[in-house]
Amino acid sequence: MIDLDKLENPSKEYRGAPFWAWNSSLDKAGLEFQIKALKEMGFGGCHIHSRVGLEVPYLSDQFLDMMEFSIEKAKEEDMLICLYDEDRWPSGYGSGIVTKEKKFRAVHLLLTTVPYEESIVEEKIIYKANFAVGVRTNVGKLIAVYDVVLDSNGYLVEYNIIDATAKAKGTKWYAYIEENPPHTWYNGGAYVDVLNKDAIDSFIGTSYQKYKERFGKDFGKWIPSIFTDEPHMIFKTNLKTPFDKEDLFMPWTWNIQEKCIQKYHVNLIDNLPVLFWEMENNDRTIRYAFHKILADLFEESYSRNIGTWCEENNISFTGHYLYEETLFEQNRSDGDLMRMYRDMDLPGMDLLFDEVALTTAKQIQSIVHQYAKAGATSEEYGVTNWAFELRDYKFQSDWQAALGINKRVPHLSLMSLKGEAKRDFPASISYQAPWAKQMKVLEDHFARVNMLLEKGKPVVHVAVLHPIESYWLLFGPDKQTEERRKKLDQDFQNVTKWLLCNGIDFDYLDEELLQELYTDNDNTFGNMKYDVIILPAICGIRATSIEILKKFERNGGEVIIWGNKPQFVDGKKRESVLDGVGKVISYTKSALLESVEKYREVLYLNTDGSIDDAFIHQLKRCGKDQILFLASIEKPLDKDNPELKETTIRVKGNYHVAEYDTYQNKYVKTESCCQGDFTEVKCKIYEGNSLMLILTKDEEVQLLPGNVCNQSQKAAVPDKVRYSLEEYNVALLDQAEYSVDDETYMDKEEILKIDEKMRKKLGYRARSFNMAQPYSYINKDEEHQLNLRFSIESACNLENVYLALEEVENTSLFLNGQPVNKTVVGWYIDQEIYKIFLGKLHQGTNILEAKIKYRENTNLEAMYLLGDFSVHVKKDAFEIGEKKDLVSFENLVGQGFDFYGGNIRYIFDIDCPSGNLRIHIPKYRGSCVGIEIDGVKQSQCIIQAPFEFLFTNLTNGKHEIVLILYGNRFNTLSHLHDACKEDDCRSFPLLWRTEGENWTYEYQIRPMGIIEKPQIFV
Repeated sequence: MIDLDKLENPSKEYRGAPFWAWNSSLDKAGLEFQIKALKEMGFGGCHIHSRVGLEVPYLSDQFLDMMEFSIEKAKEEDMLICLYDEDRWPSGYGSGIVTKEKKFRAVHLLLTTVPYEESIVEEKIIYKANFAVGVRTNVGKLIAVYDVVLDSNGYLVEYNIIDATAKAKGTKWYAYIEENPPHTWYNGGAYVDVLNKDAIDSFIGTSYQKYKERFGKDFGKWIPSIFTDEPHMIFKTNLKTPFDKEDLFMPWTWNIQEKCIQKYHVNLIDNLPVLFWEMENNDRTIRYAFHKILADLFEESYSRNIGTWCEENNISFTGHYLYEETLFEQNRSDGDLMRMYRDMDLPGMDLLFDEVALTTAKQIQSIVHQYAKAGATSEEYGVTNWAFELRDYKFQSDWQAALGINKRVPHLSLMSLKGEAKRDFPASISYQAPWAKQMKVLEDHFARVNMLLEKGKPVVHVAVLHPIESYWLLFGPDKQTEERRKKLDQDFQNVTKWLLCNGIDFDYLDEELLQELYTDNDNTFGNMKYDVIILPAICGIRATSIEILKKFERNGGEVIIWGNKPQFVDGKKRESVLDGVGKVISYTKSALLESVEKYREVLYLNTDGSIDDAFIHQLKRCGKDQILFLASIEKPLDKDNPELKETTIRVKGNYHVAEYDTYQNKYVKTESCCQGDFTEVKCKIYEGNSLMLILTKDEEVQLLPGNVCNQSQKAAVPDKVRYSLEEYNVALLDQAEYSVDDETYMDKEEILKIDEKMRKKLGYRARSFNMAQPYSYINKDEEHQLNLRFSIESACNLENVYLALEEVENTSLFLNGQPVNKTVVGWYIDQEIYKIFLGKLHQGTNILEAKIKYRENTNLEAMYLLGDFSVHVKKDAFEIGEKKDLVSFENLVGQGFDFYGGNIRYIFDIDCPSGNLRIHIPKYRGSCVGIEIDGVKQSQCIIQAPFEFLFTNLTNGKHEIVLILYGNRFNTLSHLHDACKEDDCRSFPLLWRTEGENWTYEYQIRPMGIIEKPQIFV
């Protein structure tokens, strides 16, 4: 058994390190405050990450001075500071410094039927250039003109290079090489050419080398890693039908023609049409060579180049590439991801929304296994909003842990919510979240999981040949190839899920890596020894892969061909591919699973004997013992009433078994017995939860009983209870009448729409998420007065009302005609949202006027009315009233807390006999629920099912119970005018600025609170 003392408080290396988003001005007091806050949340460090709103020039002396200060403060807190290699993302352009050199800018091939002289490029189209999309500029080099002749079915019959003035037998297509245009997102520069090693050398010099010069002494110690984010090629495009005439784009670089001739003896320019159209003879060697050289150049120029630098400079290379889950996405932007991961010390992934991306994590885990890497990184929780709960965070990280993710990078901890920053894909996983200190419960859980799962060797017998190169071969017009590509992609997803969810762990093998990994004398692939390799209905294979498969079979391995054999070898159509190699099985799920049954190590069964396919696992062998971590990949359909599953887990071998409680750091008894060659464990596990089992050959050790509290006598809970708020109640002021200078007031409008209208009127630069960083531009030297007039309806007279706002120094305030003292008396939610004393409100309509010095760099944002009052939203307006004395266990929205996002304490007394106490929370909406008994705060925190607090040895008599609902900021800070009523987790910045049918002035607020009365059993 593993010593529990070592697991009590795992060290910083096992804990999460969120993106710490530097997005405002930088001051030492603020930095120190936030480092301590992250420590208190249970994090082991952070990644310093420049984000939208940064006012200090990236990598300037001031920026680096603040980094140095943060590193030293982190050391004092025993925390790690990880580096991030770019100003925002995607990595490579060096905040626009690298791509000031035009030769280093991203390059694309444009194939078009419309020559430059017949085309006009609309300026508004250029906005697309900020995100991987090829954008026509009409500023480039004509490299060839093609006469493309198709037959009646759209197949390529003939193609020739002709003179631009010559008449074509078929359709004339013009091929241009263009630089992708600049964009504000790149601070007026452009994205980098990731296929150009010289460009990436410049990036290394601009970013990595600069970090080394300043902080190199801490590399590998207090600064363990550097994160690269979403590098990518320009998107590959294809025709919808072979007869279409739309512009086509492909990634390119200035020496790709020379490189492809040298390496693959293929002249791309002579044969460009073959990349886009299908040929009746099915020859795909040129297309294959093109996609292959792109993947080669991306790895050589970017991943291997940076990875080598990091290795030489004693810092781990980590991060992730753009789009990872499907073959469609990988082909479009990356080429071949798995080869990129081999160059990383900690290969990583990106998990957005509330998705389960098994293929993404399994690709990374495969490389970690094969190359014996220290771990795998995940940038997780991105594009989830303020309503995402701790149970959601746990679910996401649990299934990733089962697939080897042990370096968690929560997205993200916003330094400031000032201006545009508050819309930068919140929630902010930092001090602004009312549940911040409860995050430590999760961090302790995952630190313990990581500490246990780092031990031993992965138990994996099955390998699957990765199908990405088959996808390359099929990348032609949609009408002729899309169905086959979709089928290949679906097979990719299915094979992954079918194997993992049926208890068969496996690794992917990438064809580019086979020769490097395979050792003939012991039949191993790097650090792994597989018993079987599956070919998953692929259409193409390399000749070198066939030879390795033959050796693998001769040395005792098994090759299974699922479905049809490949028809192409190195892109060339061949007969009798793989004759004499492998066993062909039918193209069905049942045949696939039956073929690998003999390699099974783990099985999870329902009570009726069927396989429970809602779980995946990681099994590690530690000498004679094993560690098994089981996680759900399916959230319960009803998250308030998840099913309690009675599951039988069968593990190969005979063991004594203990369940490890990752929350309370203890081993608990579990029912188990040996059945033949397997150990059977009887478990009860709720949908969406995880389980850690320790399987040991040692004699049974003393185990603690599980928490049992079967009291059935109910204690009475009042219908209405006392309460207290941990911060003032709030009313959102985000709609006002407005005027500029001395003009007449305009009708009421939402605050961001006012800002947009004023900027257009005054000729100011647009303010949006895609804007250039504030430090990178010079503002217009002019100032106007923007007047806002808020109408505040009150049902009563109110004393001691406060106002919270940004940029208080540029705002003059008048309440009911009287000037307001702007002395700052604190802050609200964020240190850059300042709190001032507003004064009294009278019954009826109150007018709050704000006169703002309106400049190009002004952040025009909502204000917040604070105080001890109630708030009732009425469509697009609200009324405030007297504070309530009691609340009910139902939605707080409607009880006077419609915009409230802080924590609320429900207070009531119960009479109970001496003995045990069980409190069940049937339904809540917030982040989590905590508890105090008789004034003592308990360490227990409800995050997941069974949603219960258990206490023993309570004395007879009356006890005060305080249930703490930890809130969230959705109803205060989120996109409350987005008309989409789906209760999802989106948090795209554009949702604050929707238009048309996607916009509403009515507030789209969500439920909050303990929604149903607690059940108390004594």
